[in-house]
Order: sequence, then C-alpha cells, then structure tokens
Amino acid sequence: MHRLYNILAGLAGVFPGVVTAFGAYNMIGDFPDFETSMMRAGGSIIIIAAVNFSLPEKQLKKAFVHGLAVGFLWTLAALVFELDL
Repeated sequence: MHRLYNILAGLAGVFPGVVTAFGAYNMIGDFPDFETSMMRAGGSIIIIAAVNFSLPEKQLKKAFVHGLAVGFLWTLAALVFELDL
C-alpha cells in the first residue's frame, strides 16, 4: 500500500514541475503544438511512477520532491529538443 501512496505523492509533484518547465521553455522559444507538448510531459509521469514505486517505505516528502524534479527536468529537456537551433 505504501507504493501506491508514494506514486500518488509523486504524481502530485509532477504537475507543478511540468507547469514550471512550460514557463521556463516559454522564455526560450515558442511552444510546439499541443499534442507534442503533452507527449513530452507524459514521459515524466511514467518515469516518476517507476522511481517512486522503487522507494522501500512510505516516504511522501521524498516522493513529492522526486516528482517536482523529474517533472521539471524531464519535460524541459524533452521540450528543448524541439527547438530549431
């Protein structure tokens, strides 16, 4: 049951991280189309579920911080690859 709580806490942290990444990317360049942006953000949800599933006990604070970090870094990195440099 603790794995489910960790995953839910991580997912709660992913969304603020993704929104922050979209804001940071908006300063760099224009957004790609909506479908591409959501696919890039969806990758962070899958990654955080796997990371927080592996936590050995109920650690909600650590799971939330992992969600923020992965949501921001994964989404921003994926969106930067969309830039035409």
